[in-house]
Amino acid sequence: MAVCFNFTFQKLHRPDLIAPIVQAHSQAPAVIGIHQSSHSEIRRLMGLAYELKQMKPAPQFYFDHHRCTGVDEHNCAVPSTKFQQALASLPRPFDVWLIDFKDVPDLSDQQCVFDSDLGTKIAPGFKYQHYRCGSKEA
Repeated sequence: MAVCFNFTFQKLHRPDLIAPIVQAHSQAPAVIGIHQSSHSEIRRLMGLAYELKQMKPAPQFYFDHHRCTGVDEHNCAVPSTKFQQALASLPRPFDVWLIDFKDVPDLSDQQCVFDSDLGTKIAPGFKYQHYRCGSKEA
């Protein structure tokens, strides 16, 4: 008798597709920030954290809370000031993975460079971008 895994009731969100990419492309400790406007993002980030539980060093996770309605919707395209301040305080180097931000934000103030080779990718339930953050003096 054959047993199929994740075949009949496959999840809508697929953190199992992103976790190997984060592991393969992170050259330094990873920081994973997700745009959070509802409980759905908490569930998705928990799924991703579960998939990355073996990663060494363990990634740091950050919920970037925004309320995006009407006129303020453009604010959800970029990380909040609090998130950017958190990045500025971290020891260098590190890799940032942004989940579900609408645009490719400019994180040059935090000495973070967008990984244009990887670009912006979409996996079921996730839109993600990778940044490499180096020395503050650079």
